[in-house]
Amino acid sequence: MQCDKAVELKDAFLAMMSLLEAEHQAIRTRETDVLAEVTQQKAQLAKRLEILGQTLIRELRLSADMSDNNKLLALVGAHCQQQHPQLAKTLKESAEKVQELNNRNGILLQSVMRINEQSLNILTGRSERVATYQSSGQLKSEQSSSSTPLASA
Repeated sequence: MQCDKAVELKDAFLAMMSLLEAEHQAIRTRETDVLAEVTQQKAQLAKRLEILGQTLIRELRLSADMSDNNKLLALVGAHCQQQHPQLAKTLKESAEKVQELNNRNGILLQSVMRINEQSLNILTGRSERVATYQSSGQLKSEQSSSSTPLASA
């Protein structure tokens, strides 16, 4: 029974990797509808991963305070070594890849949000420093107090 849940956990990690790739693409292409859908799917799958982890902790009679995911995955993999020889390694690598992809997406999303905020500030005249190009091609910076908003929100 536990090994079936462990294989389910592995499959859930693989599904999460796929969702994280879709999320990355949606962030890069600024497809907000797709991003909203992927985010919802990601939240559901994260809940599923949490439930699977809790089930494995309970079934393997491990400490309920198993906050070290690497240790949990190693114990699960070792328990299922007979039926699934590569499971421990696959679980560990999958969990690391999910974390890596999630971190990458978080950094990209923060960058996009910062660019959007800067663009809004420029458009609404709230930017502290507005940089424009002069006719000579040189960058000219002005304080926003002398700038005129391009639009109002």
